[in-house]
Amino acid sequence: MIDTKSVLSISPDAKVAIIAAMLKHPDDLSNLSAIRQKLIREKAIVDQQLKIGVQNQMEETKEALDILGTTKEQVLGIRSNMKNIDSLCKDAQGLIKDYPRIRKASQYHR
Repeated sequence: MIDTKSVLSISPDAKVAIIAAMLKHPDDLSNLSAIRQKLIREKAIVDQQLKIGVQNQMEETKEALDILGTTKEQVLGIRSNMKNIDSLCKDAQGLIKDYPRIRKASQYHR
């Protein structure tokens, strides 16, 4: 079986050489129908492999997008929680008497 990747990358002259190798003798022309059928079967196999490959890539891409969406939701949730924590910290600072003095003393001892 001829490798599809190599067929796509070779020059037209090389392709003609491959066909010439298949048809070395005049009697090979009588087998042209069988050769054609063989190539059709090989093409069908390659097409099926490509179809499966594309389906796998699509499934993996969909899964990756789903994970990305979930991650985005989690990051937004974390962001919201951090804003709440920041707000609570600011509110707590206003509730503590002499907070600026306590903060300076804390920094001094570090």
